[in-house]
Amino acid sequence: MTIALMLSFTKGNVAWIAIIGMVAAAVVFAWVTPPTSLTAVNLNGVWVAIILAAALTYFPPAAAQRGAIPLAVVAGAGVGTLASMSGRASDLLIALPIGLLFVPGRWIVERGYGLGVKVVASWMIAIALLSTFVSLIPTTGYQPDHLE
Repeated sequence: MTIALMLSFTKGNVAWIAIIGMVAAAVVFAWVTPPTSLTAVNLNGVWVAIILAAALTYFPPAAAQRGAIPLAVVAGAGVGTLASMSGRASDLLIALPIGLLFVPGRWIVERGYGLGVKVVASWMIAIALLSTFVSLIPTTGYQPDHLE
């Protein structure tokens, strides 16, 4: 969804190319089964991609234009890998069409209401930061401790 928010600020065919790249990367990486030891690394990588995509909504549109395709491909690879690790690659059929939300998002931005899209992007930054930091801080009950 955050990729769609970022793509709302792009012009021309960049958004469509980014969506195609994201879907292609997700499908390819859904077939790869990485070691389970990389689960936390991959999940944190997806959170970082979300933060970067949401942050690009606050930069000039040229920044979103330049970063859209590579960031969408990286996000697609991360999501595909997570789907592979969970054993539910078929969930991509539900998740990937959400990227098409850039179409109404672009309409909203073109009407001069881009601030609303930026507010939603800032919520995504908050969610991603909280999720990342919670996973990095050892919490009782989530990891084995010295008493076990």
